Amino acid sequence: MAELLDAALDANEIDLVESFNSPLPLRLVCELIGVPTADMLLFRKWSAAIVRGVDPDYLLSPQEITARYEAEEAFERYFEVLAEDRRVHHRGDLLSDLVAARENNDVLSDHELHEIGAMLMIAGHETTVNALGTMLIALHRNPRQLELLKTDPDLVPAVVEEALRYDPPIQFTSRVALQDRELDGRTFERGDGIILMVGAANRDPAAFPDPDTFEIARYVDRPRSAPRHLTFSNGPHRCLGAQLARMEMDIALRALLVRAPHLELLTDEPPYRDLYLFRGPLRLPVRMRP
Repeated sequence: MAELLDAALDANEIDLVESFNSPLPLRLVCELIGVPTADMLLFRKWSAAIVRGVDPDYLLSPQEITARYEAEEAFERYFEVLAEDRRVHHRGDLLSDLVAARENNDVLSDHELHEIGAMLMIAGHETTVNALGTMLIALHRNPRQLELLKTDPDLVPAVVEEALRYDPPIQFTSRVALQDRELDGRTFERGDGIILMVGAANRDPAAFPDPDTFEIARYVDRPRSAPRHLTFSNGPHRCLGAQLARMEMDIALRALLVRAPHLELLTDEPPYRDLYLFRGPLRLPVRMRP
């Protein structure tokens, strides 16, 4: 992180997404899983194609659908080779542990092993990139909240939680009804597909007073596991990487407060990614002011 911030400060005016928000979680997830950092650019390319491709097919061009399938196949081939290496050399990373579980007759098939590797790379990178960007935008659009944070950096965990509620990096998810049920006047039959609008649920006035206001006081003096926002889902579907994402956002925000306390957004309306499921800025032009 220090290396990224040093380069950003030297450059002065940068795209924070390209120079900090994206490489930071990508480097971390590569290290955790066991992907060589030299291959990061490959993964960024494949990940972008798959993330675009998870939007409904009717919203995609034939070229985007083709790019999605090609990226999925590239991920599969890559992790097949990497897994073969881990069968011979356990390197103390997550992929090595997954391969060991497979070799010990655990429930993972080879295909599942490769799919998990690809899923961890994408989920561990794309969502955090978006969350970092939307958190910084929310702070700079709410200067009173930003000043509160600068006065008391111990508010960082509350800022992270409110940012996740206010503008989540994943806007919706899907489920399948396991039994017939009526909910709010609507009947769902067993097997029905259901779209859950996470972004809307996080702005539900029945759960959050004044929900369209970015207010970090909501999460002050409350356990981090207690908030009711659904950004990480809940129950058996709860995101396995929730705590890692929180930690990355926490550490990144603290580092920016120390190294670039006067960071300035150079536009009030940064462009957002042309996606429906994932939400985050495409670019974030800033001036790095120490």
